[in-house]
Amino acid sequence: YLASERSVPPYTDCFSESKIGNPIEQFEFSERQFSRSALNYLLGLNFLKSCVSELNIKTVIEIGGGFGTLGEILLSDTRNDIFYINIDIPPTIIFSTYYLESILGENNVANYLTIQEQKSHNLDALRRSLKAAVIAPWQIEQLEGEADLFVNFISFQEMEPDIVTNYLSYIDRLKTKYILLRNLREGKQVAKDGNSIGVKKPIFAEDYDGFLLNYKLVCNSVFPYGYKTVDGFNSELRLYQRK
Repeated sequence: YLASERSVPPYTDCFSESKIGNPIEQFEFSERQFSRSALNYLLGLNFLKSCVSELNIKTVIEIGGGFGTLGEILLSDTRNDIFYINIDIPPTIIFSTYYLESILGENNVANYLTIQEQKSHNLDALRRSLKAAVIAPWQIEQLEGEADLFVNFISFQEMEPDIVTNYLSYIDRLKTKYILLRNLREGKQVAKDGNSIGVKKPIFAEDYDGFLLNYKLVCNSVFPYGYKTVDGFNSELRLYQRK
């Protein structure tokens, strides 16, 4: 992460993960805290900055953002003028709302109910009054306007292709400029019976080229920004740009 860090937006060089929730799995380097999740995101952002020389990222949408690590990274640095939306399933959105509110303040984060009550779901309008929003998957249909960056790390590989293509159709509708993905190049393990863990149909790396017809693949990386397992699986980062 340090070797690939560049002091350009979005800035991450001062990031240190919070202690909210009393985490027990954090690394400490130079009096700064990092979870494995945070380091994965930081490498992903460095990958993004290495592929695009000048980034103007104002609105970031993530599906499957968990408790909000990416939002914390982007919004804990005041140099970043960014509005972040985390789309996830209940009850995860409860934890994400709590976590981001604890960092950013309750008035700066909209939760599921707040968004539901909003008269406008325009991204620019939300951005003018908020720093972040945490919403449920079905609320993606209500979003309007344009986004700069969409991020999904790992969770798409846990879904079936029709679910992923449906999500990406909404991201496409918002004319998102960049799409940053991290998934297994070889696809997730296939479930062979009712008791095994996996998917019915795995999504391979090149499948995204067919899902994202309005986008072109800018670059992809397993090393140094992703990860290759000891048994030969490649956790790959892929960056797409709108044509």
